[in-house]
Amino acid sequence: MEYVNTSTSAESKKLIELYKVMDGYIEKGDFYEHYSCWVDEEKKKREGEVTLQL
Repeated sequence: MEYVNTSTSAESKKLIELYKVMDGYIEKGDFYEHYSCWVDEEKKKREGEVTLQL
């Protein structure tokens, strides 16, 4: 499954691998949330949202 251009950065390639792994676990209609933040910011209000249709 191709998610983005293969000439991406090393960090992007790691995310692509995560998405490939998760793709094997979720069924059609299911979803998961990938949330990242700095340490101690977990309880702060989230700013913005991006939804990717994979």
